[in-house]
Amino acid sequence: NENRGCIYKVPHRLREVNEKAYEPNVVSIGPYHHGKQHLKAMQVIKRSFFRKIAEENNPNVNELARTMRSLEARIRKCYEEAAFYLDSHQLVQMMLLDGCFIVQLIRGIHPAEGIFEVGRVQTDILHDLLLLENQLPFFVL
Repeated sequence: NENRGCIYKVPHRLREVNEKAYEPNVVSIGPYHHGKQHLKAMQVIKRSFFRKIAEENNPNVNELARTMRSLEARIRKCYEEAAFYLDSHQLVQMMLLDGCFIVQLIRGIHPAEGIFEVGRVQTDILHDLLLLENQLPFFVL
């Protein structure tokens, strides 16, 4: 079914067993955990990753935003109800920040190097990126 999400939420019966097992520790990716208070500190880091990409590809940043806007309907179809509380601007901004964050991690470029030297932060980020509810559609990357 084309209207059914492809990035699912954890079923309630599984979540009841251990709620914390399905919650990100340090970084939200996508709409399901976006805006949660304990994850807001990483938004600053995401913005620094985005600025790094913007510095490298200045003319392409506006094109990137236009492309993301053109994918909005397709992006929304990938999620269950959570993507619908975000307006168009919020969704595009979240996808750009989250997508650039993931791409920069894959590239091994960390503009905020210090954060990755703090205890378990890097391990927590990698853990969070594997959570079912903490995903982006691949075509966003």
